[in-house]
Amino acid sequence: MINIVYTNKNCKDVYDIFKNQHSKYCKLPLFVISDYDGDHIYDNNQPYYKHWIEALSKVKEDYFIYNQEDFLLYNEVNIEIIKHLEKVLVLNPEYSFIRLIKSGQNLSENPLADNLYPVNADSYPLYSMQATIWNKSRFIELYEKSKQSKWFESDIYEDNCRLLDIKGLYYYNGESRRGGHYDSSIYPYIATAVVKGKWNLGEYPSELGQLLVENNININKRGLI
Repeated sequence: MINIVYTNKNCKDVYDIFKNQHSKYCKLPLFVISDYDGDHIYDNNQPYYKHWIEALSKVKEDYFIYNQEDFLLYNEVNIEIIKHLEKVLVLNPEYSFIRLIKSGQNLSENPLADNLYPVNADSYPLYSMQATIWNKSRFIELYEKSKQSKWFESDIYEDNCRLLDIKGLYYYNGESRRGGHYDSSIYPYIATAVVKGKWNLGEYPSELGQLLVENNININKRGLI
């Protein structure tokens, strides 16, 4: 298992916090996809999907956790449970991912196992840009099929999840609701720290506020939401 984060130089201020928090709270190795510094440096003139496919060709692990630079950890990652979830995917190849938070619409409330619920075919979104354990080969299939040139969630991903029969699960252990999703007790992160270019203090006044102070961030540069 490896952690992968996608970032861009426009968000270097956010990534610097991400890196500090990951070092503090997560024992998994970190692979960085970036246009200025990292394990895979991409060309901004290339389409977005190629950034990921070329980066993943360098990753030997079969499973990874998807991250963006504004997924800022604020507490210890439960590595024991994370590794257990990886085994669940290995032993149940009909599932391609496990979302680490409860998010989305029309989600199943009937657990398949302890704290694990199916993401139903009529759930939305099927593909979510939230912290998620992915089967690498299936993620590549989805990105190669979707061929998205820009970083955006899109119904193209939804259509292709169905065409490729990509199914998944989500982890939920009674965590509190926050905005349109729920917190994660096993991968406690801010989801997300930046919304429309501004710091998301509206949903995370305590967690994000503390990090902005600790990292000497001038909040006026981005503004607040």
